[in-house]
Amino acid sequence: MNEDKKPSEAAELSGTKQRTASSRDTGTYIYIGPNILPKGLKRYTVYQQRPVDLIAQAAEAYKNIGRLFVRVEDLNTAMVSLETKGTPINLAMKEVKGE
Repeated sequence: MNEDKKPSEAAELSGTKQRTASSRDTGTYIYIGPNILPKGLKRYTVYQQRPVDLIAQAAEAYKNIGRLFVRVEDLNTAMVSLETKGTPINLAMKEVKGE
């Protein structure tokens, strides 16, 4: 079926994928990890967009801390994952807590 697509359609599709990837960091995010006040992290702080610089700084000490910043609309699912043993968010929380 891909052979039937015109070059302009393929370009539009790839442009959509690029917009989706670049828009991944937009939207309202919330930090669901533990308080790490020296790093400027307080649980349930809301950010107007993904705080890339803050995550990069904290990732020097906690490799997977970025997983603890979730979109507000995904908060319910993320909180369930946080309590589910072995999920990426659960493991990131354990890493930050030093468990």
